[in-house]
Formats: sequence, C-alpha cells, structure tokens
Amino acid sequence: MNMASNRKKGDYSVLSEVNNEEDWINLLERKGLIVVDVYSEWSGPCSAMTNFLKKIKLEVNDDLLQYAMAKSDTIPQLEVFRGQCKPTWLFMSGGEPVAFMHGANAPLLQKMIEKEI
Repeated sequence: MNMASNRKKGDYSVLSEVNNEEDWINLLERKGLIVVDVYSEWSGPCSAMTNFLKKIKLEVNDDLLQYAMAKSDTIPQLEVFRGQCKPTWLFMSGGEPVAFMHGANAPLLQKMIEKEI
C-alpha cells in the first residue's frame, strides 16, 4: 500500500507547477531544456503523458531536462496559448522558446526532446 502511494507521488513530482508570472520567470532561469505542458484551466494539463515524461527523464541526466505545467490563464507571456483544447508542449532553453508541439504524440515528443537536449 505504501509503495503505491510513493509511486503515484513520484509520477507527479516530475512536473513543476507554474501558476503565475513570478513562477514563470523563475522557471526560465533554470539551466538545460525545460519541457512545459501549457494548459488552460478549463482543460487541465495532459496527465496522460506523465509516465512517459518520467521514463524519458530517467534516461537522461536530471540536470539537462526538466518538466513543468504552466497555466496559460494566469501567465501573461503564455496568453497566445489560451483557449486551446489540445495539449501544447513548449520547449524552453536559456529563457527562450526553442520549439513547440501540439498533441499527445509520445514518439514525436521524445524525438523533439532528444533533438533539443
């Protein structure tokens, strides 16, 4: 029973939550590649990809790859993504966007992460 709750907690701890402009600015100061699940409050983040993201993270150096969920409704810099109903993945490096992807296509997401890292 205890192992199951640890596993669940581990699955979600892969993603940092970014809920406001201050959190967003702090996120952009991190080193390496940051893969951001940009979502609207009414649709929520893409929880279906969490286990896949965890698997990729285990395959690469933790310092080079980070994940976050960012609520576009409350972050001015993400206003362009508001109202979208499909998963949006934003790849950030050095505080700048380097790529983005729509949808929950795990193989494509993995290829893009490997290319950008």
